Amino acid sequence: MLDGRDIFVKHCMSCHLADNNSAPQLANQAQWSWRVKAGVDFLVNATIMGPEINDELRQEALDAGNERYRVDALQTVVTTDDDQRSRGCAVKRGGCDECTDAEIIAVVKYMVQAAASDNTNYSLW
Repeated sequence: MLDGRDIFVKHCMSCHLADNNSAPQLANQAQWSWRVKAGVDFLVNATIMGPEINDELRQEALDAGNERYRVDALQTVVTTDDDQRSRGCAVKRGGCDECTDAEIIAVVKYMVQAAASDNTNYSLW
């Protein structure tokens, strides 16, 4: 099994180090901040599913309507521009069809750690 850095170099850096696309750039805290808040499960699923996750999330949002932000009639999460962002890698499994789920988890942790601004050890996620 390759470690997160090796997988990044082999499969991810062409998008995540290129300034001319929408992939969050390695070590760019601003581009990763809302993704980190979404949690490791979301990031891993978004990488594995690729663009299909957008359809799933849009349907969940449509089904829930404005109530998705309410608990006991209180708004718990403010709607932001992040709600309109595309999520998920541009290609399923980040373009690494031969990567195991464990390797995808490793590369997600590597990229999140590279963007960490608060000394949090995201490898423990």
